[in-house]
Amino acid sequence: MNRITRALSVRLLLVGPVLLLMAALAGCGSSSHSSTTTASNPGSTGTSAGSAAPPSSGSSGSSSGTGTTSGSGSSGTSSGSGSSGGTSGGSSGGSSSGGSASATPRFVYALDTAAPTLEIVSYAMDANTGVLTQSGTTPVPAYTTTLAATPKTGCVFVGDWNPTKEILTFRADPASGVLTQGSTLATPNLQYAATMLVTPNNQTLYVTDADNSDVWAFSIASDCSLSVVAGSPFSTSQIGATYLTADNSGHLLFVSGANNAVYGFTINGDGSLTPTAGSPTTVRPPTNSPGKGPQGVMAELDPDGRFLYVLDQFNAVVYVYTVNGTGALTTVPGSPFADGGVYARVLAATTKFAFAPDATVAALDVNQSSGALTPAPGSPFDNGPSRSGGSPVQDAKVDAAGRFLLLADWDTGKISVFSIDQATGALTNVPGSPFLAGPGSTGPQSIAITY
Repeated sequence: MNRITRALSVRLLLVGPVLLLMAALAGCGSSSHSSTTTASNPGSTGTSAGSAAPPSSGSSGSSSGTGTTSGSGSSGTSSGSGSSGGTSGGSSGGSSSGGSASATPRFVYALDTAAPTLEIVSYAMDANTGVLTQSGTTPVPAYTTTLAATPKTGCVFVGDWNPTKEILTFRADPASGVLTQGSTLATPNLQYAATMLVTPNNQTLYVTDADNSDVWAFSIASDCSLSVVAGSPFSTSQIGATYLTADNSGHLLFVSGANNAVYGFTINGDGSLTPTAGSPTTVRPPTNSPGKGPQGVMAELDPDGRFLYVLDQFNAVVYVYTVNGTGALTTVPGSPFADGGVYARVLAATTKFAFAPDATVAALDVNQSSGALTPAPGSPFDNGPSRSGGSPVQDAKVDAAGRFLLLADWDTGKISVFSIDQATGALTNVPGSPFLAGPGSTGPQSIAITY
């Protein structure tokens, strides 16, 4: 398919899931918010009563993870939720690889938008093989289109943008991962499907949407309830702020979206944001596709905060910038770099590799000195059966140890899991992958991995 046709398919997908939901729900009235988690095992249906472990910042330090890439990380702060979503309905994206031996994956949560009742699908994740075992489902409101979780198992958040405009909180049992609904927080300024990110220290939730120029910040309490951070919201000065990404240290936050610009913020101790010097950075001039308007960019920060990768959603290239201690960006020589013809709309990264997924997955080796990207041996890699219409992968995550890449394939209703060769970045499907997310032919919109 040519680029214009493909871009049209992507743009149509951006509103497709929401329009289908609105049509299906017309005349049905408002839905109640259930706090019951239904386990997939017979005889395990009921409301979970396990208390969640409170969010913890962990102990910071440099460690070399067993069986993972070596890097500077924090044992309790290794997994950064990045971004994705935007006008497609939002999805919590991003990745991390702090090199922490203790940050092994435990649970995976997927927002399934294809089931008769929208739901969060919970999985246990084998830390050695990456295999997912479904453990339960939790119903959510009809217009829920995004999900985020504290990197350390404890809290899961979903955004319901219409008509209630609120964020629902769930507490995750630290032993089983089973969810119990907690409080809700009204977000009256939410205009469209939200993008959400939790900082690696588990302390702050950031929220934005495609019809706003603001980023809202909420402090996360030990019971997973939310309170507004002083000074919130923080402005990017231009509507279209739809992707969020942070480094493992929780020092920097970058926002990107349809205006082809990247906005940088330093994260203060209380979760408030201060614009970085020189922000915003315009990645490229707007690209227009007939009848559809500009095509955007999506930024993903290296977990160590050294490089910022910016995926071009219209051209098969990735822009790369070096990031200094203040968050200032400098273009890497040779940028942008070709990704092997993969027209992805989301990106994930470890300290050594970047991944751009669609029907095939581009695995890109990162030069640790310059930030230049080169294809990993064998890249791009097959992402399973052919799609029915070229619908893009909605979300991509790397676990905190940097060993597995997870993809939310909305068009097939499955989650693909790849093991990452720590030396080369080559990808191999784990046994049983892809894993079914829901009963429909489409489904997972966003995913989160906790340790």
